[in-house]
Amino acid sequence: MCRGFDSLPGHLIKGHLPGGYFYLNQLTIDDEQYPIPVAPPHEVIQFLMQDRGLRNRDLEPLLGSRGVTSEVIRGKRKPSNTQIRKLAEFFNVPSEAFLSLD
Repeated sequence: MCRGFDSLPGHLIKGHLPGGYFYLNQLTIDDEQYPIPVAPPHEVIQFLMQDRGLRNRDLEPLLGSRGVTSEVIRGKRKPSNTQIRKLAEFFNVPSEAFLSLD
């Protein structure tokens, strides 16, 4: 059984660190290893926003205008490298959480 973790969508796992998240690419349950799918950046952002009770306007200082912020959160636009750095710092997660593999 997987102990000490509360499962979260995609590849984010909340561990024992106070309010901390860390990046995993594999999960072991009962000695069986399972790959954890990589979530698109907008799904990670949506999850983190919901987890912290944030609204789109709360991310506007990080992402730019209201329109750009909306497009990034809805997945219509990929976050730029600068936006990724700002999101990672703001949410205190690794920048890799916001990278797109396509």
